[in-house]
Amino acid sequence: MEKKYELIETNCNSDYRIKALKDFQLITGEMVKKGDLGGLVDGEHNLSQEGNCWISYYAGAFGKSSVKDNAILKDYSGAFDNSTVSGNAVMNGDSKAYDHSTISGNAVMKDWSRAYNSSIITENAVMQHNSCADGNSTVSGNAVMKDDSVVCGNSTVSGNAVMKDDSIVCGNSTVSGNAVMQDNSCAEGDSIITGNAVLQAYQTIRYGTVTTDLLGTKDWVGALYAELGVAPNDNKVVLYKKVWSTDDTNTFTSNYDRNFLYKIGETVVAENVNEDIFESCARGLHFTSLEFLNDYDGDAILKCEIDVPDIITVQEEKVRARRCKVLRVYKEE
Repeated sequence: MEKKYELIETNCNSDYRIKALKDFQLITGEMVKKGDLGGLVDGEHNLSQEGNCWISYYAGAFGKSSVKDNAILKDYSGAFDNSTVSGNAVMNGDSKAYDHSTISGNAVMKDWSRAYNSSIITENAVMQHNSCADGNSTVSGNAVMKDDSVVCGNSTVSGNAVMKDDSIVCGNSTVSGNAVMQDNSCAEGDSIITGNAVLQAYQTIRYGTVTTDLLGTKDWVGALYAELGVAPNDNKVVLYKKVWSTDDTNTFTSNYDRNFLYKIGETVVAENVNEDIFESCARGLHFTSLEFLNDYDGDAILKCEIDVPDIITVQEEKVRARRCKVLRVYKEE
């Protein structure tokens, strides 16, 4: 086999710089000329002599990492540990692959994107703008991750899915189809985000399958199950609220306004509520399921009934509503 590069000793610890021994063309169309200097490696095991793979001058492959086939490391990108960059994959910018991560197919990593652990970036997937893949996650198809988005655990992002704006996919969740996740939204557990689903404004999906824009279409029945795992009965939903006790065993005060009272058996109506469905922490009555009550302060728990038409929004594992009926004090059953 005719070698395409040789190793040149450097003053950088035990690193070598590669030097082209012949002319060849990269998959990006750029030409490597005989005598051109490339990036840094620990040894020939880091860059295959076969194919048209290459490491540009400021890039590098270290440890037991491997760059092969027609893959390219450009700019300040790097492969470390036991990572593999293969196929027609391109890494540029300041992108990095660590641990046992795999970058393959026609995948592109750029800007400050990162791949850790046993994550897989493959097919036509693109990672950019500080996006991160971790754990045993997979990013494939034509999926795009950007703007500090994160995929981790055993989750997958595929199809034409787009993740942006600090969105997170974790657990065993799946994002596929034409789904879009944005605005700090999160998919976790065994949730499935697919079809034309849109997650936004801090929505956190834990249960079932989402195929539409629950928030944008005000599908509160779907949102209640997807976020809290609860389902209405006769268009009413039972949720819970932490409050503070008073001297009257039937009267409680709000956690946010001690002058606002909740009385057992009465309907409570909020004044001057914020009707913006994209605002989570805003004026109105807030409720959640028993699972998330530990996130709130108070010395008592009220069991409340809310009419679905009185719901303003469902986000961040909680519901904001205009009114509710206070059923009773809840104690562990």
